Amino acid sequence: LNDVVILKKKTNNYKNYLVAAISTNLKKNELQIRKDLLDYLPSYMIPRKINILSSLPKNSNGKLDRTKIKKSN
Repeated sequence: LNDVVILKKKTNNYKNYLVAAISTNLKKNELQIRKDLLDYLPSYMIPRKINILSSLPKNSNGKLDRTKIKKSN
């Protein structure tokens, strides 16, 4: 994995859930990454949705641009 961002989102009934945006050049799908995470994290900490991207957007300072990442999820 190159970069990872975890975002908190809300459902229509205001319940929180986690979404991950991952930048990787590995040939893994969402299910494979989820299974790998279960080796290290309890199930309630596994993001509900995992978006796999070739790269994550960065701002002019070179930091991850969470606003753009949020919009893409």
